[in-house]
Amino acid sequence: MQVAYKSIARMFYLPKPSATGEGEASRYFFVISLDDPLRHGAQRHPHLVLQLDRRDISVPLNVSDDDIRAGRFEGLGKESKVVEGA
Repeated sequence: MQVAYKSIARMFYLPKPSATGEGEASRYFFVISLDDPLRHGAQRHPHLVLQLDRRDISVPLNVSDDDIRAGRFEGLGKESKVVEGA
């Protein structure tokens, strides 16, 4: 399944409340609202909902060394092709 970037209308970050009501939520929802809903048979789906765990991740980027050295990407170090964080 592919979603065209131009069909994304809104995106929401929603923390999932914990069952005990204490501390920070360990999961969150990422909702993508679409202008052109996805179709599965006769059913139309105007929203995609992803449930994600809150944890630190590391994502390698496919960028050139010249772009990194030039500082074209905010938040990346001068010699790093990896983004890390929660």
